[in-house]
Amino acid sequence: MKLITLNEDHIGILCSGLCFIHCCILPILVGSYTITWLPDEFFHTFIMVPVIGVAFFGFKKGLKKHGQLWMTLLGCVGISFMSAGLFLNESTETLFTIFGITLLAAAHFANHRSICKAGHCCHTY
Repeated sequence: MKLITLNEDHIGILCSGLCFIHCCILPILVGSYTITWLPDEFFHTFIMVPVIGVAFFGFKKGLKKHGQLWMTLLGCVGISFMSAGLFLNESTETLFTIFGITLLAAAHFANHRSICKAGHCCHTY
């Protein structure tokens, strides 16, 4: 039986997917209704704390295991786009955020693959 232990990269990819769904599907579902009870800007600012934390620990582990810096840099660029989106108008914010989460998820995926190739895989049989 194949068991998978969740690690920082798995969590980062999962959260990026949820963020993507939030950015793309929620506006369609909500439509033009104004939701005043949803503290949108606070939520987006607050969620950056765990995003940065998961990325920090995941990429730190990756650097230690495989030593390749480019994934960390790609993740930082993704986080930079997500952070920049916080200061832009709503349509531009969505584009920056989607681009940023795509880069961050790709960096987490590449980091996980490189850790596995370096012989430190989290999959057990």
